[in-house]
Amino acid sequence: MQLPLEDEDDMRLPGFSLGQDLTTYLSQIRKVVFSQTEHKHVTLVLGNPSCDLDSFISAFTLSYFYNSRPDATKHHKAPIYVPVLNLPYVETEDLWRLRPEFGVAIRGAFDGLTPQAKLEQTQEAVEARRRREKSLLGQLITLHELANNEKTLPSLRQAFQTSDRYRHGESQEKVDIILVDHNAPAIETVTDEDIRARFEVVGCIDHHVEENYVPKQATPRVIRFGIGSCTTLVTEHLRKINLWTAQQNHKKLPGYAQISRLTLAPILVDTWDLKAPGDKCSDLDRDEVAFLDAQTGDEFDREDLFHQTNTAKYESLNLLRMQEIFARDYKSYAEELEDGSILNVGIASVFEHLEWLSKHAKGRQQLVQELVKYAQDGEKVLEVFGLLTKSGDRKEVGIFSFGEAGKKAITIFENSAKELQLKKWNEDDALSKQLDELVGAGSWKIWWMGDISKSRKQVAPLLRNALKQTSKS
Repeated sequence: MQLPLEDEDDMRLPGFSLGQDLTTYLSQIRKVVFSQTEHKHVTLVLGNPSCDLDSFISAFTLSYFYNSRPDATKHHKAPIYVPVLNLPYVETEDLWRLRPEFGVAIRGAFDGLTPQAKLEQTQEAVEARRRREKSLLGQLITLHELANNEKTLPSLRQAFQTSDRYRHGESQEKVDIILVDHNAPAIETVTDEDIRARFEVVGCIDHHVEENYVPKQATPRVIRFGIGSCTTLVTEHLRKINLWTAQQNHKKLPGYAQISRLTLAPILVDTWDLKAPGDKCSDLDRDEVAFLDAQTGDEFDREDLFHQTNTAKYESLNLLRMQEIFARDYKSYAEELEDGSILNVGIASVFEHLEWLSKHAKGRQQLVQELVKYAQDGEKVLEVFGLLTKSGDRKEVGIFSFGEAGKKAITIFENSAKELQLKKWNEDDALSKQLDELVGAGSWKIWWMGDISKSRKQVAPLLRNALKQTSKS
């Protein structure tokens, strides 16, 4: 949407500036959204529904610099950029438990991190860190808060209502959004039809397969596969348009070190500290880490950031219920078949294996019951549910169908997924029996993934295409 700005000074809230500390920045954002100011329209920066560290910080970083330099983004009609966590069911006060790695990353950005070797693990020290993280995370904004806070800007609050609460009207103006870490908008509580009616995609930065949803004239429009972290592409984009430059006087402004530390976290986690194989770590990831590392401050150790953030992420499953585990890193897609019918596909990634999940669920039967519940009781009932797990240095791929098209898709997927090097899985007869009983014999299949460098980025397109092919078979 290439629109010139009119009365720009009247549309903006004073206070955004390059290098400002992040506490002030978060306060300004919340004032725009929840203080019923005269600023009726904003541009949202929205990550994908998995809402992992990469999505969160991609949105935060892009908005931070865009808000600081409105003259560089005059192609958007609403030049106040609000980063939002794509979590329609989660209150900010619960983020410390559901996304503890967010807390470590944001505390590291604000305060720096105590070296791992000197990190106190007494109950008092752990509780002090947790209180600090809760306080910081409480300043972020989730979709749940936008839809349920009575002080939310009316245009935003209505846009994120569930379909049964939304008031349709011809005069309803669309909300502009910039997508990060996905290139086709997905919101669990809003149908795809309503997404098209309520939102205008005006920009995108992403490292997933092109969905051909984002308009060609959108600015920015960066969709590049084979990059380890979306935050890498955000950083590169900001440097290309000279919003983020390396200068000595930056050291005098606290925000530069803070935003550099924050931006480092997802790149390090997603690339396994720049050691990940294949396209999980590119030369661009390495280049941007070098740029960011130079601005984090003399006392900052990026190895501590990686280890402490990564540890918080991997230990987080112990705090979660089964439905929360599936939802923690989950993406869904709507596929239209040749007959016009629309079927939903969902894929959850879990960094533990099926044996661990069975124990955590208190039994195999309970695990399968939870799996069926997640696939069938949500806002978008699934035809196919995919589950990707990690078992040491091996990965499991499970596909579970809940209809005839889904059953056909399993066979098509297996025959077409040569690049995954799928291998036979016969690890747990008792679990297989429960799946036969509760999902249905022939309605599920589990494999070992031979090529462990592959992830949902490769599995999702194959599974989605398999479901599309069912109408032709």
